[in-house]
Parts: sequence; C-alpha cells; structure tokens
Amino acid sequence: MRTMAAVGFHAYGGPDAVRLVEVPVPEPGPGEVRVRVRMTTVNPADVQYRRGDHAAFVPDALPPFVGGLELVGTVDAVGEGVDLLPGATVAGSSHFIPGGRGSHAELVVTGAGAVAPCPAGVDEVALATVPMNGLTARVVLDTLALPPGATVVVTGAAGAVGGYVVELASAAGLEVVAVASSTDEELVVGLGATAFVPRGDDVAQEVRARHPDGVDAVVDAAMLDAAALPMVRDGGRLLTLRPGHVPPPERGIEPRLVSFRRYQDRPDVLADLLALSASGGLTTRVAEVLTPHRGAEAHALAETPGLRGRVVLAFDA
Repeated sequence: MRTMAAVGFHAYGGPDAVRLVEVPVPEPGPGEVRVRVRMTTVNPADVQYRRGDHAAFVPDALPPFVGGLELVGTVDAVGEGVDLLPGATVAGSSHFIPGGRGSHAELVVTGAGAVAPCPAGVDEVALATVPMNGLTARVVLDTLALPPGATVVVTGAAGAVGGYVVELASAAGLEVVAVASSTDEELVVGLGATAFVPRGDDVAQEVRARHPDGVDAVVDAAMLDAAALPMVRDGGRLLTLRPGHVPPPERGIEPRLVSFRRYQDRPDVLADLLALSASGGLTTRVAEVLTPHRGAEAHALAETPGLRGRVVLAFDA
C-alpha cells in the first residue's frame, strides 16, 4: 500500500494535536480526479474539525484525520468519464466529510466538477484562497438576487468571505454597508463598501438610524444571529454562513443558511472567480505560508482572533 504525507491529528484537541502523518494514497473513482497538492488553506472549518465540532459528521472515519477544503495543484490521475488531463494545474475544493480526509495532504481526490484550470501566470498561493470563500460569496449574491441600488449590510466584512461579498456586491451595483472593526474601515471601503459601521452592541441601531425602514438584506458573516434581524426591513433577506446560526423568522424575513456546496460542482463558476482574481477584481489575502511540518503552528495562527487573510500550507516547499 502506497502512503503519503499529510497534516493531520489522531485525536481531537488543540493545535498541538496536529502533526505530520502518513496516510494511504487515495484512488480516484468515476467522475473524480486526484490532485497533487501544492497549496492548501487552513480555514475556520478545519479548526472546528480539529476541535471535534464535526465529529458527528465523520462517524466512520478512522484516524489520522486530515482537514483541508481548498487547494491548488496538478492533476495526477483521473477516474472514468473525466476529461481533464494529468498535468493540468487546477484550483478547487475538497471535503473531509464524511471520509475524514481532505486536502491537507500530498494528494487528494475530489470531484472533477470541483476543480477548474488556474489562469496562467497567477500566484498559486493567492489562488488557493479563492475556491471555498469565493464560491460562498458567489452563492450569497446569487441567492439574494438583489437589483442594482439595493442596500445590503455585510457583517464580518473584513473577513475572508465578507471581503469577497463586499467586492462582488459592489461590482453588482449594490449599496454595501460594511460592519467590521474600526481598524478595518480603510480596508473594507477599499473593497467597495459605500458606508461603514464599526462593530459593537449598537450596530443595529446605527444601521436603522441611517436606514429607518431597514436594509434590503443582511449577510451575517460575523454570526450576529438574531441581533442582525433588526437591521432588515420587513420582508427583507438575512443570510447566514454557518449551521446553528439561523435565527427564527420574523416580520416576513426568512433567514437562510447558504454554503459553497451549492456551486461545488460548477467549474464554470469557479473559473470565473479565478479569472476575476487574476484581473484584480477579487482581492486575495494571505496571512502566512507555512510548510506541512509547521501544521500545528498553522492551526494556531488560523484560530487567532482578528486574523486577516488565510494561512496556506505549501506542500511544494
């Protein structure tokens, strides 16, 4: 049995549970590709996985457990019915649910529809930060389907997903009210926000003071939950990004959970986002690039409050 190196953990716990491990090389099935990973990000979901928050979703997985949800690499092998050729450089998403192992490894298997060719000459570290968060932001905008001129509040606007939502919403002609730390005002305005509200207990009151009838929609990337509802007009929209953070409906507002999984098998959508990033229309932010041997450090950094940008594991270093 062939094995490969991966960044994983044998038991749930803190960052010190993470280490370099050996796991079997996965084989692609029909409709799947195996990618030799060069860059892969450490996302909040990976931190939650390590802590044990997703244990119920991987009941049959065996340790060592391996996180990882997005990557850049080279197609290494393909399954039946796949048109991609080995050697192609792609970016895409993967999953550790339900099998227990994602892209924090030398090789990963994912659906052929979950990857798209990388634009030539673009920094692969930056492109690795696009698939999951970029697709999430695209799902958000397409779910809202607001007309130009409508007003949307984005909480957590300086975060990875929030920043992409601000940029895509601005490009769509929406009026964007960004909620973030006061130290991030310049950042989010630079991303396209037309107004800024510093985060705090009085966010809803501040938004209502500026928009007495409420705004058309709130994208709650900061998980304010029910505290975000007062900002929304009667019959407006509220989208949240994490399970367990969907407040009950009120005033004709039906809060909804959205996920990048809706577009995970849409390589055309991912290709558009990668091209947008290459042209400067989507601002990528990288906090740190670390080798797999520093996986524990990567996890510790990824859960640092207020971190701006993604931590990237470089398997080609």
